[in-house]
Amino acid sequence: MGRAEHLTEVAWQTVQRHGQPPPEADECSAGAVARQATSPSPTRAEPLRGGVGNAASSENGQPPTGPRGDGDQSSRAHAIRTGQTNRATRNVVTLLFAHVATSAASVVRRRDRSQRVHAIRPNRTNRVSRNLASLFLSQLATWAIAIVMVVFVPHFLAASQFGVLQFATTFVSYFVLVAGLGTGTFLVKVVARDPPLLGVYVFNALLMKVVLAVSFSAVAIVLARSLGYPHQTFVIVEIACVGMILFLVNDVLGAGLQGIEQMGRPAAWTVVQAYVAAIVGLAVLAQGRDVVKFALVTTLAAAIPVVANAAHLRARLRGSMRLDLRVWRTIAIGGFPFLLGAGVLLIYGTIDIPLLQAMAGSATVGWYALAYAWVTPAAGFSSLVVKATLPSLSASAHTASHEFTELANNAIRLVMFVGLPASAGIALVAPDIFALFHYQASFWPAIPLIRILALHIPIVGMDMVLGTVLIANDKQRQWTAIGCVAAVVNVVANLFAIPLTVHAFHNGAIGAAVVTVATEGLMMVGAIRLRPAGVLNRATLSYIARCTLATLVMAATIIAVGGTSVVLKIAIGVLVYAGSALALRALSVRDLRSLALSPSQSPPHELERVEQ
Repeated sequence: MGRAEHLTEVAWQTVQRHGQPPPEADECSAGAVARQATSPSPTRAEPLRGGVGNAASSENGQPPTGPRGDGDQSSRAHAIRTGQTNRATRNVVTLLFAHVATSAASVVRRRDRSQRVHAIRPNRTNRVSRNLASLFLSQLATWAIAIVMVVFVPHFLAASQFGVLQFATTFVSYFVLVAGLGTGTFLVKVVARDPPLLGVYVFNALLMKVVLAVSFSAVAIVLARSLGYPHQTFVIVEIACVGMILFLVNDVLGAGLQGIEQMGRPAAWTVVQAYVAAIVGLAVLAQGRDVVKFALVTTLAAAIPVVANAAHLRARLRGSMRLDLRVWRTIAIGGFPFLLGAGVLLIYGTIDIPLLQAMAGSATVGWYALAYAWVTPAAGFSSLVVKATLPSLSASAHTASHEFTELANNAIRLVMFVGLPASAGIALVAPDIFALFHYQASFWPAIPLIRILALHIPIVGMDMVLGTVLIANDKQRQWTAIGCVAAVVNVVANLFAIPLTVHAFHNGAIGAAVVTVATEGLMMVGAIRLRPAGVLNRATLSYIARCTLATLVMAATIIAVGGTSVVLKIAIGVLVYAGSALALRALSVRDLRSLALSPSQSPPHELERVEQ
């Protein structure tokens, strides 16, 4: 029994000993105590010890008779008044004690609730920080091997082969989108809010995804054949369909683990997949420069996290492995808004690939794909922040508005702190990187594309965080509408920009890159307008301004030391940015805590408001 319940029980027992019913909650006030003290007792007076006749007379309601009747009546009246006074006094004492006990219990409850809020917040924040650390470490390892791939693969493949690989993957990605039904984010939200649903939802989602993946793979293969794609492109499409099945299965498993905020092991197995794919893939290329075999081995490596994550979730699925078509329906309906949003974003983000293929050729697609490969790691950091914070944002969206806005603002600060200098640095050292790694001349037109696409790194970070905030706050429909507008603008603008830059620069990908940056900015404006109150507040804007100023100082320094090696440029840039951030108080002890996504301590009244 808790302390509050103990005090309430003592008050109840005290009232019972005095023969009074326990006061109602609304009677535990000064006015109620006064009313109880001044009102006559509702019980009848007890019979006096004056004899049988008097008692009988009293019980019959007749006045007492006999020579002592008047005295007895006076004594009885005095006794009645005395009894009423004593009972009123006891009532006052009892009610006052009950009032004090109830007030004490209320204080204890408020203190316990405040302690629970203090306990819940660090636990949730610690989970976010731990997950973010795991994801970041795994991403560092993945980035390392990705850079190796970006450096060495172009030495074995021509720009046109690189473009064919990118085009086939993009073609299948549209079928992956439809077969996925947008259920990944929906599963994360459902499991984060109600963990016992993990087993039945994940198992039924797995069954549904396997059926859909096989069906849409057949559709993709038939369509590729009917469109008359070259043999090499068609074979890579078939291989990508195998990858679609593996991806969709792992997407469900990963969503289940993400919902219960267990992201360390999945992230580690993703690293293993990346390294196996890279090592075996480069070995295949070194032997025969065969792009088809390279696509096959890198695709089959995706089976590694599928097996590992399935083994990790097996115990939680035991007892829930039953077919339930109602759950299929719930998952499909629940994921539909996310399907629309993901579809809009996918079309908006990849429509330039088929447009470039049609209007500029495979080599241009290869340049564009290589530029994205260099920009993606920096932009991908934002996805780590989003993935780590989505469960906690979803769990706190409706119950703890202060914590929700704190997490959202800290996530924005983190992606801006990393994205702004990464954007400037990549744009400035792109030519040096190509010279350092001795890229084939056929890939050098990718340099201006890297410089243009680097500009959208911080914009993408802002869009991803604000989009996740809107999804966690159940505003995915509005976010999807913004994506629809951006997709339409992107397609229409590319139809003009690609031919224009083909004519002006013999590089249609320049127009596609400019349109990409512009539409990302359009989406950012819409997300800012839809953001919940308190998100992107004045303090966060001030922080972004300081990071921007530190980035400008870093960029000026890199330009000033233009004749040095690229390694020295990068080292100088990092040191100058860190020093400028410290000088501008963009990097301090307090901001480091914020960057660790640790909500600040709130005053007691804020804690009570959050709990309510």
